[in-house]
Amino acid sequence: MMSRTEALQQAKELLQKMKTPGWVLRVWENLGWHFAIENSQGLISVYEELMAGAQYYHCMLTDDRRCTGCGSSIWTDHKFYLDPNKAVAETMRLAREEVDALDSLVREVECNLKRRGV
Repeated sequence: MMSRTEALQQAKELLQKMKTPGWVLRVWENLGWHFAIENSQGLISVYEELMAGAQYYHCMLTDDRRCTGCGSSIWTDHKFYLDPNKAVAETMRLAREEVDALDSLVREVECNLKRRGV
């Protein structure tokens, strides 16, 4: 189990790996100390996982601007990446693909309903 000091140090190390500005640290206690980094609005978070002796990263998009770390997970890429920047880029790409596919479906349904006078 990690101490608060260790979580803070690991969060700082993760923060240094990011190539884009605007990330902030988040350290919290929940049956042990945990950490992540988030964009300044708290809408996307990057988490580090240690698996088989290697560090991997994954992201989560949230929907609540009121409180950092609050809200439901709207999108989580269930893949793990060796580079946290790649985790962010791929999470955003995959989320955008889903949004675009859903948008296309909604437009098609709306068009069919209009043709039928609904």
